[in-house]
Amino acid sequence: MARVLISFLGTGTSINQQTKNTGSVNYKEPREYRRANYHINDKNLGEHTFVSLALRKAYNADKAIMIGTVHSMWEEVYRYLRYNTDTNYQPLDDPVYFEIAEHCETSNYQSELYLPHKEEIEKELGKDSHVVLIKYGLTESDINKNINIILSLEKYIHNGDEIIIDITHSFRSLPILITQLLMYLKTISKKDITISHVFYGMLDITNELNGKTPIVDLTSILNINDWIIGAYALQNYANGSKIADLIKNEDKSVSKLLSDFSNAMNLNHIMAIKSQIPRLASIINKQYNSNLPKVIIPETIKKFVETFRNIDKQSLFELKLAEWQAKHHNYTSAYISMIEACVSFICEKNKLNLNDFEDREKAKRIIRGQESGNWKCDSTITEKFPHLNRQRNSLAHSIEAGQSLISMIKELNDGIKTFMKIIN
Repeated sequence: MARVLISFLGTGTSINQQTKNTGSVNYKEPREYRRANYHINDKNLGEHTFVSLALRKAYNADKAIMIGTVHSMWEEVYRYLRYNTDTNYQPLDDPVYFEIAEHCETSNYQSELYLPHKEEIEKELGKDSHVVLIKYGLTESDINKNINIILSLEKYIHNGDEIIIDITHSFRSLPILITQLLMYLKTISKKDITISHVFYGMLDITNELNGKTPIVDLTSILNINDWIIGAYALQNYANGSKIADLIKNEDKSVSKLLSDFSNAMNLNHIMAIKSQIPRLASIINKQYNSNLPKVIIPETIKKFVETFRNIDKQSLFELKLAEWQAKHHNYTSAYISMIEACVSFICEKNKLNLNDFEDREKAKRIIRGQESGNWKCDSTITEKFPHLNRQRNSLAHSIEAGQSLISMIKELNDGIKTFMKIIN
């Protein structure tokens, strides 16, 4: 397990750009970032040109991944690192420095993703550190290339690694895109990856703070991303497990309720789902200390509760549930709920015990015309139930149905509409 600092490198506002005349040769002073006295809260990190290198020292990062374009100030990174290890280092006497500087200064958005002496810079960054070159992101093609490059960073990250992101020195939309991709990697990677901090050095307000440059922690955007994922799962699949984890520290009772509800939905335990509706209704107007649960939980729960509240008839509840599940692409559960709705409807029509296994089996026989006696059964249910029940069994028991997936979904939706006219 390692602590990995991922930072961005731009062109910055260099302090020396004028051309000097030495008599025989005109040359530009080296590009340099201005030094700043960086602070995190009340902690002084000292004067640095690069926030990332100050953060690496402050947080004892084991390795660094530095991302930039071919025009970024790679020569300044190299110079800074060399000087930190050798205070007598003179960049003007170093041909490696000049080759990097000349290449970066003359490169532009059309240049290939190549950087001379890249391995030298990586060596100065430290063991297992990497320089990653990306395009400017001016075209869709460039953006797609950048996406592939950033997603490939996973090969440098190992199970259990902690990631610290610094977005100070980049430019344009690149930090937004890349930070989103890193959060995506965190979410979908098989590796256990955490992003502990997202830092930004606010150079623009240094003068307002009497020479102090604050580094702000934007980690709250990670929390927002988790809430977005949780809200999507809750709204579309009634899976509140993510939200339950996020709200646990603020309200354990709401967390447990959402967790119980999610378990019931995931099991398609119809009676447990039905029993959860009044409990869910009780938290619609609940107050929260933080804004995200205040915005997400009540509105999402309200939509679900309003769909199922005040449905006393079990068969209608089950069919409404099937309709909701089909709408949200949970087709197997929808088939099961639809079939159970038909069975419950026949039990209700014939005053059989809805919760008794033998009575429900009898209801199935009534539908099939296999039960002698004067039983009530709708002819449409008798006609359509056997085929739809075979579809349900083929899904529940992984039996080949001999039909296309599209036709099975269409028959499901048609069945729900047909039975709704009878049961509702």
